[in-house]
Amino acid sequence: MSRRGGGGQAVRHPQQSQRRCGDDAGFATVELALATPVVAAVAALLAGVIASTTAQATAAVAARDAARMLARGDSYSSVEAAVRGHTPGLADVIITAERDAGGVAIRVAGRPQGVTGAVAHLIPQVSATVWVAGP
Repeated sequence: MSRRGGGGQAVRHPQQSQRRCGDDAGFATVELALATPVVAAVAALLAGVIASTTAQATAAVAARDAARMLARGDSYSSVEAAVRGHTPGLADVIITAERDAGGVAIRVAGRPQGVTGAVAHLIPQVSATVWVAGP
């Protein structure tokens, strides 16, 4: 339907021009559907990197404190309990201590807690090794 406007030209009704755009209306939904999984994957990887960085710092602090305790002569069981208390963000904590004539080397290793699935394969384990001179 058209009306005659000034000058004898046809004037379209506003609703008719909006109906022609109906073919393009689904593109925003398709773009959103394609972008959502990418955003979710990037967020999961970012969370894994943050968890790994935090776990690495925790392992380094625990290894340093454990090496100092062993160098002072504390028992291995008390050192192990202290390390496990220092590392609540690590699951499956592995503690390795080696004494030599000059001091103590200790390694604390584990994987970040809560990192599972495909991200766990990308960030499997963090570790820190510290050597402290003996008394």
